[in-house]
Amino acid sequence: MSAQHHPGLFVFEVLRRDGRRFGTIATHRDNIFDALLAKLPKEEKAVLHHRYESITTEPDQLKFIDRLVADSCTVALNHTAGLSTPQQVQMVLFSLFSL
Repeated sequence: MSAQHHPGLFVFEVLRRDGRRFGTIATHRDNIFDALLAKLPKEEKAVLHHRYESITTEPDQLKFIDRLVADSCTVALNHTAGLSTPQQVQMVLFSLFSL
């Protein structure tokens, strides 16, 4: 990480033979993304404040990397929250069998 320039974003991804992907994202403590977030207009900051107020008491101080983690968790939870089509079909078959 010491070789990375301050404004950059480090992305490392591994694709395994079984098709699974694993990745890492890192930023420097003094990165350009946090500086750009600080320069946003008040209206856009208000939207971001509302978006992240459920995970911290100070959403305006939330770092870019923490916002990225919060958004990826939301995507992951939405992806696994519902039943897949095969699971839905199986539930219907179980229900019909019970009738």
